[in-house]
Amino acid sequence: MRILCYFDDRFEPSAPFVRVTFESKALKIRKPIHFHIYTGASATTLLDKDTYFLGMDTRKLKKAERKIGGLGGLIDTFVIEDATVFFRAENGEIIGENLRLFVGIHNLSKFESKIASISTSK
Repeated sequence: MRILCYFDDRFEPSAPFVRVTFESKALKIRKPIHFHIYTGASATTLLDKDTYFLGMDTRKLKKAERKIGGLGGLIDTFVIEDATVFFRAENGEIIGENLRLFVGIHNLSKFESKIASISTSK
């Protein structure tokens, strides 16, 4: 099966994305979203910007067993147990995948203090 995707030229180099519909019955959310395809990821993860777009109240989420990390270090991680993503295959068929979806939330206050100290130093 081949999945339709696109390259977003706002990234350098262009980054691959797939359009999906995200659903969580427990959170009462069913909305389209664009997933970045990152083959080096060990888990499927939504980030802060995605949760705002979806109107998700992250305070209702269960804390994950571990934090996830990347270039910015470790971030608080939560889990959506009943996530389903729907995507369109090349033949037009709609495929639904149930998965345990992680949600990564950055602690922006630590970045704000670093930015403030950089901007006030001469």
